[in-house]
Amino acid sequence: MIYIEYEEMWGKIRLLEKECNDLINQREMLFNETQPKAAKLDSLKVDGNNPSNMFDIYVIKVNELDRKINNINKTLDDRYILLKRKRDELKASKNTYDRIYVYRYIERLSVFKIGILMGYEKTQIYRYLKKINKNTNMQQNATN
Repeated sequence: MIYIEYEEMWGKIRLLEKECNDLINQREMLFNETQPKAAKLDSLKVDGNNPSNMFDIYVIKVNELDRKINNINKTLDDRYILLKRKRDELKASKNTYDRIYVYRYIERLSVFKIGILMGYEKTQIYRYLKKINKNTNMQQNATN
């Protein structure tokens, strides 16, 4: 059953996208720290012990985050190519579970239309979908 491998690959892509999104959020927070803020007028604050420049720290951290984001994006590009190959293999499969998975989750067909295409009753399609969902949920739990 190829759909299990496809779901595993898709789960890895989702994790990488989440990691990339977190890094982009960190970069945005760093930028917000460099923006000017209103001065507190009720007290005098002079920091003579801290000669570092906030912009220098920002540039160093942003370069590091950009490098990580670029690496993740390259990995994502490679994984999307592999996912497309797996999707093509999945569409060519003659396995009943794979065909139902393609119709329902990739082509987004209704259970009624899947039943017509496959020559099964709706209840049989629901039984297959229940087993597919069970297998994919087990696979998602294994990756998390």
